[in-house]
Amino acid sequence: MLALLAAAATFHDKSKTPFFIAAGVLVGWAILVSAVGIRSPRFPSSKLQSRGAMVITAVLVLFAASMAVYTAKTPPGVAPYTTGIVTNGVTPQATPLAPVTSGPLKLAANPTGQLAYNTKTLVSNSTKVVIDFTNKSPVPHDVTIANSAGKVLGATPVFMGGMKVLSLTLPPGTYTFYCSVPGHEQAGMKGTLTVRSPSTPSTPPPATNGPLQLAANPSGQLAYNTKTLVSNSTKVVIDFTNKSPVPHDVTIANSAGKVLGATPVFMGGMKVLSLTLAPGTYTFYCSVPGHEQAGMKGTLTVHAGSSSGSATTNGPLQLAADPSGQLAYNTTTLTASSSKVVIDFTNKSPVPHDVTIANSAGKVLGHTPVFMGGMKVLSLTLPPGTYTFYCSVPGHEQAGMKGTLTVSAGSSSGAATSTNGALALAANPTGLLAYNTTTLTASSSKVVIDFTNKSPVPHDVTIANSAGKVLGKTPVFAGGTKVLSLTLPAGTYTYYCSVPGHEQAGMKGTLTVQ
Repeated sequence: MLALLAAAATFHDKSKTPFFIAAGVLVGWAILVSAVGIRSPRFPSSKLQSRGAMVITAVLVLFAASMAVYTAKTPPGVAPYTTGIVTNGVTPQATPLAPVTSGPLKLAANPTGQLAYNTKTLVSNSTKVVIDFTNKSPVPHDVTIANSAGKVLGATPVFMGGMKVLSLTLPPGTYTFYCSVPGHEQAGMKGTLTVRSPSTPSTPPPATNGPLQLAANPSGQLAYNTKTLVSNSTKVVIDFTNKSPVPHDVTIANSAGKVLGATPVFMGGMKVLSLTLAPGTYTFYCSVPGHEQAGMKGTLTVHAGSSSGSATTNGPLQLAADPSGQLAYNTTTLTASSSKVVIDFTNKSPVPHDVTIANSAGKVLGHTPVFMGGMKVLSLTLPPGTYTFYCSVPGHEQAGMKGTLTVSAGSSSGAATSTNGALALAANPTGLLAYNTTTLTASSSKVVIDFTNKSPVPHDVTIANSAGKVLGKTPVFAGGTKVLSLTLPAGTYTYYCSVPGHEQAGMKGTLTVQ
């Protein structure tokens, strides 16, 4: 009996205590009756004594049986749910990271019978939410979804054993999931479901000669912040930041799968990966087992040379902040063929930026306001020379948000040389809506234009007279060179890109036939 009472005092599940007490009393009564019977051969000495002993025994047996049934139906209280894994002699508490996924969310009841799910947070990157709910507990459960007003939006049936699937279409927002069996939610069987807007295809980051910015998803999702990196230099430098609670690295491999370089696997802080790569396409990924397969990978494109980053024009120079939030402009070189410099600066980044112009002595000659969203125009008159443009927000220039502005004398520098041969015309290779010149001059009525388009954006070149009549054009294409041949009388013509919106953005010029 003392052993049973000791067990009742030390057993971790206090809901079984009534059973231990009843069983202890029953065992004590049995021992007492046995001891009296051994000492007194005449026990029980009367029918009344015999019936009394039988009644007491029956009552105690019934009481013990009742307590056994009662405590068996009482689920244990919620206790910490451990993984069973021992690390450095310490059993860690299981704190599962919320899975962030566009696929089915995994949710499970505690298999030991505790009134708890295996996680208190679920995150979906899709409004089409699918929850795979597994219940291996000996206690029936369900999963119910409700909005902030408490309205039930969907639920699985209450079941025990196996798995049920709950499918819902929910707008982005925060919801509660819980078990609707009476008392289970109050015991802690609940959590938060966050639904995010579906990911829109990210705009490829602009090519840059500076360090490429790459980061692991800080929430623990197995993803980088971008799937595309573009470098305008064969000297590739990647600043990889990992603020995730999960260790990651970044590994670079060629098309044959050969690893060309990698950062160490780490957690917290930033590591820099520097490589010299030939122009081409490479894969970057996380080499931690399972991470690449979960989607932690992307494409690195390396372009040859740095001249492709320069916009040369008599019209407004186009400059933009990186729309993904990287501290970078879309080019590190600007060239104006006129002392009247106009810069159209676009900032679609979630970070405020400006563009500031300074001379070689560091004197600020002009700047846009610091802003976020939209476009600002900076107009300056500058003598021929070399200037610096940069973002004046503290820390941005030091992070690489700077470049060189070259101002050339006169307007002749923008014109193609008169020739009896083919005129060379090219689209801006970085994706800016601009040709490499706004003037072409032919010294013969037989005009041949070699039009090269290395831009990721399809373009053409169209020739029209002063009345706007189209006299000839190349097909719209991306990649390679097309030749346009025309016989034109002496005079002035317009050439432009006929893709909607491109001419209006400045993709046009003047052709003079002598």
